[in-house]
Amino acid sequence: GLVGSEMCIRDRFDSDPTFLARIRRSFEEHGVVVIPNFFAGNGFGNGNGNGDGGDGQEVEVSLLQALRADCANVLRRVGGHGALVANYGCVVEPWEHLMPPNDGFGGGADDSESTAGPTARQYVDMRSSVGLHQASSSLLFSKRLLKVVSAVLHGDDAGQCGGEEGEDNEEGEGCRQDVGQPSQQQHACYLLNENFILKPPQDSGTAFAWHQDAERITGQLSATVGDNAYVSVWFALDDMSTTNGCLVVPSQGGRIPQVDLAKATPVPLTVAAGSVVLIAHDSWHASLPNMSKAFRRAWMPQFSKLPAVDLPMSIPCV
Repeated sequence: GLVGSEMCIRDRFDSDPTFLARIRRSFEEHGVVVIPNFFAGNGFGNGNGNGDGGDGQEVEVSLLQALRADCANVLRRVGGHGALVANYGCVVEPWEHLMPPNDGFGGGADDSESTAGPTARQYVDMRSSVGLHQASSSLLFSKRLLKVVSAVLHGDDAGQCGGEEGEDNEEGEGCRQDVGQPSQQQHACYLLNENFILKPPQDSGTAFAWHQDAERITGQLSATVGDNAYVSVWFALDDMSTTNGCLVVPSQGGRIPQVDLAKATPVPLTVAAGSVVLIAHDSWHASLPNMSKAFRRAWMPQFSKLPAVDLPMSIPCV
């Protein structure tokens, strides 16, 4: 993988005051940043949303268990292995695929009229209604995660999105409730989407070709597309290998012209479970097929710098 390279940031909030600045600089240059063991020591609490710190390894295991349980739940709800590949292309979006049209928010596969989206707390409730874990909801809106997001989206070394150092959200607390209104605070960010990326075992059809995440979403950002950078926060829920379908990025980083992809050296990101890969919306990346004997699981929330005018799930977080 990229351990030891410029695209891999090993230190954390509690051990290096330049952590956020280093992430921002690497992200701007390469369009991709690997943060190993992101859960451990990053103040996410013990996985139940109480934010009490706890032992680093205990934190990591608890959150991984919650997210892996979410993956099992998602797989059951979409109808298992065959349906996952045939109907969802290995990518399940709770808002689009699991939640029915809800209270006039827009969204859902059958919705035809988009209106203002849910608040953070309402979205947490909607996640709970389809069996997604409270711990993953707390992580989704945790202040520490939002600090990293703010650092890469706003060039903010202090990571001001998400409030003061050491504070964590519980059930979306701290995220703005006046959805659809412009932020009155600096360094707001917006939850655009979340994805469970589940690659079934021994399936050669689970590879993803070179692509930019912007190819899918920016077409829906309408008037904001020119300025609305966003970041995909890709959580490894299993140890990633070239056998089970790890991410691949160009050796020069993802922000290269498309014509240079053919001569770029692919670098597999063989990261451990609990690591995070930050991927810019315009960063080229791919992934290998899962030829192992087990599922390969990842979770990927996406956050934008500005509200997305045509996406009902554009949830403000500060």
